[in-house]
Amino acid sequence: MKNLCKGCSESVIISNDVVDEIILGAVELGKTIVSNSIYEERLRICDSCPSLQYGTTCKHNGVFVRYHAKLAARSCPYPHDPKWREHV
Repeated sequence: MKNLCKGCSESVIISNDVVDEIILGAVELGKTIVSNSIYEERLRICDSCPSLQYGTTCKHNGVFVRYHAKLAARSCPYPHDPKWREHV
């Protein structure tokens, strides 16, 4: 079975190369990204969270965590108690 998002017909599995391209596009648009150490810590937290779906997507906001975690102005969308905060 293909890993499909519950709300759409698209696969929620994307390659690291595609994520890197999306992040590069965000940088080109002027978005600030976090250091690799902060990024890895955010991903470690997301990987242990029960809200991670398909190993890629947060059930609270539907984004790819590997992209969301790289943006400095983003925080964890976990309701009432975010597991990590903005880093600006």
